[in-house]
Amino acid sequence: MLCMPAFTRAGAFGTVLAALLALLSASCTEKVTHKTAAVPMLVAGVSPSAGPAAGGTSVTVYGTFFAAGASVTFGGAPATSVTVIDETRLTCLTPAGPAGAAAVVVTSPGSGSAALAGGFTYTDWPYLAWTRKAAFTVTPGASSAVDGYQVRVTVPYDTDMKSDFGDLRFSGTDAAGVEAEAPFWVESFTASTQAQVWVRVPHIPAAPGTATVYVFYGNPSAVSASDFDSAFDKDFGDAGLAGLWHFDEGSGLEAADSAGGSSAGTLRDFSPPYGWTPSDGGGWGGRSDVGFGSGSALALDGREAYADLGPGSGLNPASALSVECWAKASASSPTGREQVLVAKWALDGSGFANRDNWKSFDAGGEAWYYKASLPAGYFYLSAAAAGGRIYTCGGIAAGITAAVNMYNPGTNSWTPVASLPSARYLHTCAALDGRIYCIGGFVSGASTETWVYNPPVNSWKRLANMNTARAVHACAVYNGKIYVFGGYDGANPIASVEEYDPTKDTWMTKTPMNVARCEQAAVALNGKIYVVGGRSSSTLDTVEEYSPSADTWTTKNTLPAARSFLAAAEIHGKAYVFGGYDLSGMSLNSVLEYVPASDSWTPVDSMQTARQAFACAVLDGRIYVLGGSPGPTSSVEAYNPGLDLAGVDPDGYSGAIFDGRYVYFVPYHNGSAPHGLVLRYDSAG
Repeated sequence: MLCMPAFTRAGAFGTVLAALLALLSASCTEKVTHKTAAVPMLVAGVSPSAGPAAGGTSVTVYGTFFAAGASVTFGGAPATSVTVIDETRLTCLTPAGPAGAAAVVVTSPGSGSAALAGGFTYTDWPYLAWTRKAAFTVTPGASSAVDGYQVRVTVPYDTDMKSDFGDLRFSGTDAAGVEAEAPFWVESFTASTQAQVWVRVPHIPAAPGTATVYVFYGNPSAVSASDFDSAFDKDFGDAGLAGLWHFDEGSGLEAADSAGGSSAGTLRDFSPPYGWTPSDGGGWGGRSDVGFGSGSALALDGREAYADLGPGSGLNPASALSVECWAKASASSPTGREQVLVAKWALDGSGFANRDNWKSFDAGGEAWYYKASLPAGYFYLSAAAAGGRIYTCGGIAAGITAAVNMYNPGTNSWTPVASLPSARYLHTCAALDGRIYCIGGFVSGASTETWVYNPPVNSWKRLANMNTARAVHACAVYNGKIYVFGGYDGANPIASVEEYDPTKDTWMTKTPMNVARCEQAAVALNGKIYVVGGRSSSTLDTVEEYSPSADTWTTKNTLPAARSFLAAAEIHGKAYVFGGYDLSGMSLNSVLEYVPASDSWTPVDSMQTARQAFACAVLDGRIYVLGGSPGPTSSVEAYNPGLDLAGVDPDGYSGAIFDGRYVYFVPYHNGSAPHGLVLRYDSAG
């Protein structure tokens, strides 16, 4: 099943928690003086990100290069009471607007205009009284629209939640495009730790085949709305299925065809007491408060039991047939793995359209999964990993910060450590020989500073300055040296490249890039360093390859689309780029893998949260993305490329395997206990 191991205070693109308003309204402690028209302005986030259609919501807009006299529109309507706090923040009152998402556009003297698509949502949704909101994306893998799709979600405890999770609420968009309540049932919870929740998603359109679901919490006076009957559909009368099976209420040895066909089956390879979940009246983990109309079910227990349907005339592979289900691994599975089939497929005369074998994956092992949130929402931060820990440095939270936080993967927790000597943002971090280097950024303008952090003694030391001041640049480590690329020098994007030698504490100027750029990413791979995307006068899709040994540049194939404020990392001999924003200013959750041999970019599993202006680090075979915008967000995700499930649906709708004679599949068995009932049909007749 799809399991969301963590929720954070900001979810997918455009979602900013309303409760961050108080935290983020404090003034920046430093005057920023680096603005110039050479780099376009940016709208990074709005807080709160939703409000009544009548307007009048007081919001803070975050971004860059705001100036006195700026104006703001929401969906084309002008905001009132616009006050520019500093170059990264302004406040205003929203105008009235129609229900739905609205673009937020800031026009600033000397900097032009910038838009955040869907930056604010007009709604009269009653959960505006809740102080926390997060989002996650559901992708069932069905070829057509799906209504009432159930998904199991793990909700970690947040200090703003009730300890019994009684203030949880969920919403989605129905088939008419209107935000609607999503019924849910709390299967189980551990007080102040986490809850397992089944959510019934109102509607998932055929295109793009995904739906965003919002979770609300932070209302201490709320009472639980958990309801089993509302969350599950126990109607087994789906029309058009040639067969529909469940086990009888007695011994459970016969699989009756509930669709009225003649393909009743008999259980094979079954050895009690394994494989069964309880029958009706206590069908969910022995709970007496939950009953089912579906009878007993066979669990995936690794023993490969199945119900043999024989060659019954009620199931004929010469005619079309669809099968569907959702499944959850048996808790006693000896392999400790869930096993699911691959999406929803039609059967025709040549067998099932998809003939993949079983897809197995560790429980909770999605390619992307949430980790412990940062102590606060940050964007324009940087990060690196050393000594089995990740360190985030600086950025903007409630203002420009010098804070440094350390992540311990063993405890999945964050701890503050020695702060930077001065607050900064849009800098870079690099790890080398067990130390963390912090380079450049905006301090009181673009900086040349280099600092190094020594984890064992928890202290910072000043190193030699770069030759060129820069911020919004990129860096990479190769062969014991640190390379910095491009950036913004306080007046313009630059092409400058420098190399730092820690053994000599010196910076050396190298051959510049072909294209001056800032807001780009860099990653070292196979003896080369790739500089990807970014901005000059507009967002770039260009890629350049640097050879440190030859000090030369080669232009490579472009990205599939331009992106800026992205991140990049190398792991297992492959390079990946993550997120950023596109030409329209929309934040991205897409991920691309670079294949040097073919000089090509391949999409892989997307992040769960769209983000830009975030940090990235590699630790213990995982890539971590941290913070960013819209927001700022505190969310952290980890990526395991070995578990990339792009195109695979572990959420529920499954298909079948055809081995040339036998068809094995899992029938539609909605509302049952955890199971993985396997049926076998002999197509030879």
